[in-house]
Amino acid sequence: MKKNKKQYNKNQIIFGLKCSLLAIAIIVMAGALVCDYILANGVHDTLFTFCVVGSLVIISVVMIFEIVPYIQLSNEGIRNIYREKDIEIEKFSKFKKIVEKNELFYKFQPIVSAKDGSIYAYESLMRTKPEVGLAPREILKYAEISQKLYDIEYYTFYNTLKIFSENQEIFGTKKVFINSIPCITLKEEDLKLLHDKFGKVTMNAVVEILEDSEDTEESLAAFGRIQELFDCQIAIDDYGSGYSNESKLLYNNPNYIKIDINLISSIESDRKKQLLVSNIIQFARKYGILVLGEGVETKEELQTLIELGVDLVQGFYIAKPDSNVIAEIPQEVKRFIIGENIRLVKFNSSQNVYEAQDGETINLLDIALDRYTSIFLKNGNIHLIGEKEHVIEMVIKTDTYSECSITLENVNIKGSVETTIQAGANSSLTLNLVGDNTLNKEGIRVPESSDLFIKGDGNLSINTNRNNGICIGGNYNNAFGSINIDVTGDINIDCAGDKIVAIGGGVQSEDTAITLHKGNISIVGNSIKSIGIGAVSGEVTINNIGADIKVDLNGNEVIGIGTVDGNIELYSNGNTEIKVQGEQIVGIGMFHYGNGNLKLSKGRIKVDARGADSVCIGSFDSNIEIYCSAEYISAYGEGTSVCGIGNRDGNGKVHITAGAVSSYILSGNPNWFGNRGRNIIITGGSIISGEENITEATNNFGDILKPIKVESETYAKHIITSSGDYVYRAEKAPEATSLCVFIPLECELKDIRE
Repeated sequence: MKKNKKQYNKNQIIFGLKCSLLAIAIIVMAGALVCDYILANGVHDTLFTFCVVGSLVIISVVMIFEIVPYIQLSNEGIRNIYREKDIEIEKFSKFKKIVEKNELFYKFQPIVSAKDGSIYAYESLMRTKPEVGLAPREILKYAEISQKLYDIEYYTFYNTLKIFSENQEIFGTKKVFINSIPCITLKEEDLKLLHDKFGKVTMNAVVEILEDSEDTEESLAAFGRIQELFDCQIAIDDYGSGYSNESKLLYNNPNYIKIDINLISSIESDRKKQLLVSNIIQFARKYGILVLGEGVETKEELQTLIELGVDLVQGFYIAKPDSNVIAEIPQEVKRFIIGENIRLVKFNSSQNVYEAQDGETINLLDIALDRYTSIFLKNGNIHLIGEKEHVIEMVIKTDTYSECSITLENVNIKGSVETTIQAGANSSLTLNLVGDNTLNKEGIRVPESSDLFIKGDGNLSINTNRNNGICIGGNYNNAFGSINIDVTGDINIDCAGDKIVAIGGGVQSEDTAITLHKGNISIVGNSIKSIGIGAVSGEVTINNIGADIKVDLNGNEVIGIGTVDGNIELYSNGNTEIKVQGEQIVGIGMFHYGNGNLKLSKGRIKVDARGADSVCIGSFDSNIEIYCSAEYISAYGEGTSVCGIGNRDGNGKVHITAGAVSSYILSGNPNWFGNRGRNIIITGGSIISGEENITEATNNFGDILKPIKVESETYAKHIITSSGDYVYRAEKAPEATSLCVFIPLECELKDIRE
């Protein structure tokens, strides 16, 4: 612009100089004529001739270098004028054809909830076909010139409602925003025609009134008539661009306020805009008006509008207008909207309780965005639907003496300062799993005298990172009730803290048990003191009916499955794989001072214990009876003092009746089986161990046994001694190089007829 201006000034100066030379030439010529008149006969003709000729020469030069180009420029300007007129004529001709044949078409831009990113409505935006190339402003300009604004207004209503009506499978119950031209009101007969044709969908229409138009009694009456006939809603468009006052809003009684794009642009860095928009939102809420921020073009603008509390958003950053109506906005934008709202909920200091009703289905995201922090169920059944991609801070509680069933479908929740799910005292709680569910910070509290049942074909992950936290049951010090897991999916527990019990707690209530019917249960933990499945003390009963269990724990004092001290009853009929590492560790069993039974009946059981003072299966100095009849039992230990299968310093016995049993120890002070090779009763099964590790094995009658390696894959003999007889059966395990059995030193062997 500056360069063009300088060139223009230079041309003016040159043109002025040329004009001055022309003026001087004219003056000289005129002076010569005057002199000729005064000195009629007293002056020689030479002077006159010189002046005239000189003037003519100057005039000719000026004519050649200025007048001719000027004429050329003048002609070019005229041509430009006609060219522009030709273009206008062509555009106007296209406009007339569009209006005559109603060839307008419309794109639809989503209007989105600022809470969860769902599409709330669409705005209908007038367009022309690409080959026509007329912009909306040009259409309105030619319509105004040709007095066709009414036609455009009618076509906008007609075409939009027609598209909306014919595509209900896409639009559904969502609303459609229709732009209205200021000072144009549809006639009564046209309104009735539209209602007769599209009356089934007009209640979902929202008519936009421009905010910068002045209200008259006629315009207010006209829009009132549209609302009455169509049963539709009204929106004030471009609010903040013109007559912005509360009285205008009250006169129009709108349902929506669309904040002008000029207030939205760069709002994240403009405190004045933020204050103005915040005041609009506060005013609107007093009168139940929804506020829509339009023209959102950046993530920062969207974030600021969410923080200010706007209800709806619209703009290119969220979704562009499209003739193909989209069902959802881009997932990354939707995730951002939800994430920002969840982030803001965390700053809510109030504790609001949602009282659930029997049979109710609850969307956790909805009630979280409504500022609820917990759900209370007095009795009955509820269905909770969650949001997998975002962690919602929510605590779920049931009443005392209640019988409740809660279906968890894709929930991802966290109890910030409390255990996430809490069963009431003396209650029964059933959790039905659907999809993938996650509990964070803490898991499920089962008070003593209460029962928990986890069922379904979904999955459950529990991530705890609170010292002395709860996974399923109670913490390291709490008493807990009955725990029953019967799922076809996965239960994954990842725990960390100073003291952790993944499934169980401090003390098991009387006449209760941990019963694992089915499911894939995985426990991973790191803590100073930790128990995978079991209790710290007291009477502990654990029944693995058919679950597949994996435990991987690290710490100072670690127990995979069992108890620190007390009495234990364990029945295992499923596959179990345990890996424990620490200072003092037990894979399956207990540390000290107790009694009990470990019945490893079926499945494949593998224990890997690596620590300074460790026991794979059994105890340090308790009196535990260990019964081995599972398909395969493997004990592998490394450390300073390691016991494989048995009670290192206790009196409990190891009973091997079937399957393959392996004990392999790397230690300076090893105890492979029993109590230093004693207290071992073998009446069946394949033993995978060095012969020197079992020194005093006997059968049920007390007969001393000797190891025999068998070349075949199976062994089945009827053993007869003076003390009694029994059948010995064994199969070589895939992990073994040979089949080793233990039979009495003196006995009679007879083949078994199958």
